[in-house]
Amino acid sequence: MPINQTAAVEARTAGPADLETASVCSADDFEMLRSAVKAFAHLMTGPNKTMLHKLVFLLDLEYFRENGVRLFPSVTFISYLHGPWCPVLGGVIESLEEAGGLEKIHADSPYPEDKFASRGELARLPAAVETQLVKVAREWSGKTARDLKDFIYKLFVYAVTPFGYAIDFETIAPEDAFAPSISGSPADPEELRKMRGTFEKYLRALK
Repeated sequence: MPINQTAAVEARTAGPADLETASVCSADDFEMLRSAVKAFAHLMTGPNKTMLHKLVFLLDLEYFRENGVRLFPSVTFISYLHGPWCPVLGGVIESLEEAGGLEKIHADSPYPEDKFASRGELARLPAAVETQLVKVAREWSGKTARDLKDFIYKLFVYAVTPFGYAIDFETIAPEDAFAPSISGSPADPEELRKMRGTFEKYLRALK
């Protein structure tokens, strides 16, 4: 089972995520979120708000797998029925929309890297982050929010996180960031409830 047992117990016993705490992050992470959101909006064909939450979560997970640390260490993603949700990211998206910073790029190519490289806001991304963001954008371009949710639901780190709880990256090793859930089942709420119930029994046994 790809899990850090001690961290898993601590995460589970900590209780549901505190929304007040989850609604703040460091200034560096806030600026990185702004750049990431704008990059996804420019590289892909108009991802909606719920897709952006999932895409940024996958970018953070991809960065964690490759580097052993999170890209957004002070940002909290919370597990919900429709997928990971980040209160700070919601505010970032709304502020960019109000400022007109989420214009869509209509290009023949779905991946206009030349425009990506020429835009000042996007150029703020470190080269390693840019590479991983483009990888995520390529993989999910043309897919739906449901496609993203189904994929995330099958991830072990998401499947064992109760709804309303913060997703704790420390419960897994970096190489297991994209490890499948125990059953590898499709996104079925009833089966997820059973899986989480099994996991809670497992955690109680560890205490």
